[in-house]
Amino acid sequence: MKNMAIMMNHEDDKNEELTRRINADLRAKTQAVKDVDEDVGFVGDSEYVKDFKKTGSYAWVWVVIGVITLAVLIAIGVGRGV
Repeated sequence: MKNMAIMMNHEDDKNEELTRRINADLRAKTQAVKDVDEDVGFVGDSEYVKDFKKTGSYAWVWVVIGVITLAVLIAIGVGRGV
């Protein structure tokens, strides 16, 4: 029985070591991803975006037109029994 306990203890030690290695690896990978995310500042994209205009003050009109068009299409479909 004593040998069985020693074997189980040895297996537990192996599992703990494996868990420690996996955790260390995951921590390193997480840190690498964080480092990459911090480097992304989209500074290079500023030249690409500088000539774009902001949405005009009447953009809401296009939204209303889209909603009305959708409502009319639904009403036509319901009216035909589709």
